[in-house]
Amino acid sequence: MIPAGEIITHIVIEKDETPMTNCLLPNNCTDYIRDYRTTLFVNETSQVISITVTMYNVTRKRTYKNGINWFIVYNFNVSKFICKILIFARIKSISCNTQMLDDTLNIICIASNIYHETQCDISVKHTEKKKNMISIQSINNNREMSSSEKTVFKTVCSVFISREDLSPGQYEAVVTMYPNITGTNDDKQFSTVHSLSVNLEYPSITVKNCPEIIEENTEVTCTCERTDKSLINVSIVWFDSSGHIIASNGSPHLKFKATSNINRDQAYFYCKTQSWVRWEHSNITIVYKPIIIVTVKNHTCKHENLPHEVTVTCETDLIYPAAKCHYTIYYNHVSIFQS
Repeated sequence: MIPAGEIITHIVIEKDETPMTNCLLPNNCTDYIRDYRTTLFVNETSQVISITVTMYNVTRKRTYKNGINWFIVYNFNVSKFICKILIFARIKSISCNTQMLDDTLNIICIASNIYHETQCDISVKHTEKKKNMISIQSINNNREMSSSEKTVFKTVCSVFISREDLSPGQYEAVVTMYPNITGTNDDKQFSTVHSLSVNLEYPSITVKNCPEIIEENTEVTCTCERTDKSLINVSIVWFDSSGHIIASNGSPHLKFKATSNINRDQAYFYCKTQSWVRWEHSNITIVYKPIIIVTVKNHTCKHENLPHEVTVTCETDLIYPAAKCHYTIYYNHVSIFQS
């Protein structure tokens, strides 16, 4: 608090023993205003600001009984205030990537333009089993990034969770990063928090463009595909009824031609998922069993006139499944019999 009136106050501000401001109050401190707007960079790691205040011409009045007034002028002692400023760069955003490799859930998060080096914590919990909290001190990798103006860090924060510590379902991961300014828990007040969902539900599949009835010599491309968004890696494999793989490289497409060489009673296929995650029910099988038909191309008919009836006989070869025959007999363009 600067005294009012005619008191002259001299202020000197130094940063790391280098003068920044030297002015008199109340009318000559424009330097102080200008310096107040100076940008501080994070690479200025040892900023010690000292403020020296000296007051002059402090007048005190004393009145004695004989009526004589005495005016005494004091030069107050110098008051000096020293403060140390710690500059840090708060984390503005965190980007994360999750993947399931073999039997391990990997969560990798990245943040840039940080100062000081970063501390990182990741907690993972099952959305339905909230008491089963997995809290993990992550593995940090802080890499220095320098420019002409400042020195900052890029941090890669990662955790690896074994399948044995997980169960199927939805998880929520909470990532907390904060600059390690003082090395105490007080630094957590400058934390940046990022939440993400982790889907570890059982895989689900369906078949598309797989006709149930196929005419002989028709070429079919049937697709087996996933319908879930789980991180669990699965491969889709087509097998024939004998257990032989018929779609190479884990292709989801089954291609075949419905020919008479196929045993129609065994013309079915399996779409199966195969996963490294050894959870019960993690592998799924769908059976695709089309009906291959052979339609009538040619047929012959003959009739026999008997005294009281007419017998009509029609026949054809190479038809599957067994044919059903329907007759309609017309007389003068009028239907008189159907079977």
